[in-house]
Amino acid sequence: MDTVLGINDEITTCDCCGRINLKSTVVISFDGGLTIGGHFGCVCASKIMKTSANSMVKMSATLTLEARIEKIAARWLSEGHTPSVTARGLWNKFGFPIDETETGIRFKSETGEWKEVAA
Repeated sequence: MDTVLGINDEITTCDCCGRINLKSTVVISFDGGLTIGGHFGCVCASKIMKTSANSMVKMSATLTLEARIEKIAARWLSEGHTPSVTARGLWNKFGFPIDETETGIRFKSETGEWKEVAA
């Protein structure tokens, strides 16, 4: 089962067509998420995942945004902000539903699953 693992802006060459200097690549696993299968541009990734290129671009933008939320939340919590203050700040900045937990915060991703960030 092919799975999109995320977006990588460090590797900018498509493993499928060889196109270089991409803004980022889509990381895909071909064994259900156990190992990285390759880094692909949005068009090649859309062909592999059997979806439209537009859909893949939207998915990659969503994954990038969610990664930013996780990174900022982890930084704010490590700087000593309370989960309550962090949750309110992230809600104001990104507009995602964000809850405070005992150990940090959690937010609802575009896929509907809750992602937790601990202090």
